[in-house]
Amino acid sequence: MPQSGSSKKAAAPEPSAPLDVRLVVLLALAGLAAWLAFVNPAAAVAVGFGLTVLYTLHLMTKR
Repeated sequence: MPQSGSSKKAAAPEPSAPLDVRLVVLLALAGLAAWLAFVNPAAAVAVGFGLTVLYTLHLMTKR
């Protein structure tokens, strides 16, 4: 005979808002990057290269 409460699973916390501030910022930056790539491909390549270097350094320092 199971005890009361022993078979219940913990409920996952529900998000407080459908769009998080970080998500909105990332979507805006992605839209800006897409517009930049359309208007000036050379600048988009430079930004992409800079972000790649930044991400690589982030992974190397593990911070």
